[in-house]
Amino acid sequence: TYTPAPTAPATSPTATPTLRWEGSPPAKVGGIVKLKLNVSAADAISALPVQVKYDPTVLEAVDARAGRFLAQSGKKVDFTKRIVGASGMIFVTQNVAGDGARGEGDLVEFEFKALKPVPSSLVTALPTMAAGSTGRPTQQTAAALIGVTVTP
Repeated sequence: TYTPAPTAPATSPTATPTLRWEGSPPAKVGGIVKLKLNVSAADAISALPVQVKYDPTVLEAVDARAGRFLAQSGKKVDFTKRIVGASGMIFVTQNVAGDGARGEGDLVEFEFKALKPVPSSLVTALPTMAAGSTGRPTQQTAAALIGVTVTP
């Protein structure tokens, strides 16, 4: 199972964008771990780059896909990803033209392959700057942590 870091439950969108993980049950070695990074924002966001850090001896990053949050604007989302497996980093950029999106939703979906058993291995979305509808940075998010369990 995933073990989210202690945070207040999502209630309503906040002025400062908030990131929160949602995960899958424990994976067996060789199995796939699926994680969603959700966002909550009262103000419109047109871009939100994401950097994710994980232990590459425990997990192998397989893919990162755009979630539905920015797509709710009805405009095309420009999405790029770069997985640097040796250092356990995933870099994602995504933006949308116009007013952007607000509210709550899934920002990015990640897939990892479980490599070795551990009771809990942290996956961290590092703090980042959201851009508002003008494209200028608005507010910095806090880090979001989740523990991933891998069984033999």
